[in-house]
Amino acid sequence: MNDHIRNYISEFVRLFILVLVLYFLNNFISWLPFISAITTFRDISLSAIISLIISLVALFMIIEFSLRTKELVDNILGLIPKAGKLYSFIIYLCLCLFVYSSFYNIVFAFTGEDWIWAYQSVFIAITLFIAAKIALIVYENSAQMSKNFVDLISKFHKTSGWFIFNKWKI
Repeated sequence: MNDHIRNYISEFVRLFILVLVLYFLNNFISWLPFISAITTFRDISLSAIISLIISLVALFMIIEFSLRTKELVDNILGLIPKAGKLYSFIIYLCLCLFVYSSFYNIVFAFTGEDWIWAYQSVFIAITLFIAAKIALIVYENSAQMSKNFVDLISKFHKTSGWFIFNKWKI
């Protein structure tokens, strides 16, 4: 197995274990009756605030994982130029959805129904920005990706001799 793939799998398993520990910690804290019974101002439970803090810790861990593994992804996916950057933005897009759902109840408790549209608008803008960055990276590198894909098919054809590629004269 390639060292880059081995290192990536190792980092992924590390992240999975850490996020799993945070998940169980969050569930354990939410289960405790003396924490869930305590409310702060605006009737927000202490367990909701602790859950928000644990979600922030998970968020920063996943961002750090993305930054740490970006170069590994570049080396693993050599056919896709700037694969690490694309990979990071895809992770950020998923994190945007995670943060939206993690913060929603707290923001709703503070702002009420009147200002929830502003919260949603911020996340629409962030999500569209990240999606646009992903699209621009793909567009910018589409010619090189196409060339690399055709070269891969050509190499595959020469080594395997599949008859379907004979029609294409590759």
